Amino acid sequence: AMDASGGALVNKNLQVQGLQNVFAVGDCMIGSDEKNALSADLGASLAAMNIQRMAKGEPLATFPEGVCHGASEVPQIACVSLYKWSGVMQFNGLVLTGMVPAMVKALIEYLQVATAAERALHTSA
Repeated sequence: AMDASGGALVNKNLQVQGLQNVFAVGDCMIGSDEKNALSADLGASLAAMNIQRMAKGEPLATFPEGVCHGASEVPQIACVSLYKWSGVMQFNGLVLTGMVPAMVKALIEYLQVATAAERALHTSA
């Protein structure tokens, strides 16, 4: 099921409404969470978890509780680099500026690329 904008309507388990075996995450789904990389990544993790649970006949996990340690909301995180050695980072109500956010942003990018490369190595064989 889709809304007027073309986004997939999902239930609390991220299943597309009316299609029990189809999950939608990230920008293609209609949800209350902000559309960002963290929400998409968490949604992908939950969808993968729920596919495994379906295969085992186990109850499905809900979003975001199933991937946010029971929290009812995805943490509000933003990290913006302002050239090499400066940045701004927001975590819920906390805002940091300067070199530390720039280093955190660089670490996040490094880990995301490394994770993607690792997944590519395992799926190409």
